[in-house]
Amino acid sequence: MDSVIGGIGIVFDLTAEFKAILNEILPHEEGQVNADSRALFTTEQDFVVASSQKIMRLVLCFF
Repeated sequence: MDSVIGGIGIVFDLTAEFKAILNEILPHEEGQVNADSRALFTTEQDFVVASSQKIMRLVLCFF
């Protein structure tokens, strides 16, 4: 059989997923992320893709 008979697609909220991942890896005290802690996902060119802090702006969304 040489024809496509179906497909699967996965859709999720990248912003929420990245935030959850970044906050999970940070140190916590009494259930709260330490105030001094930060985490970033960046590209090889140092563009911020996701940040654990709202202050840091998203510069590049798609590659």
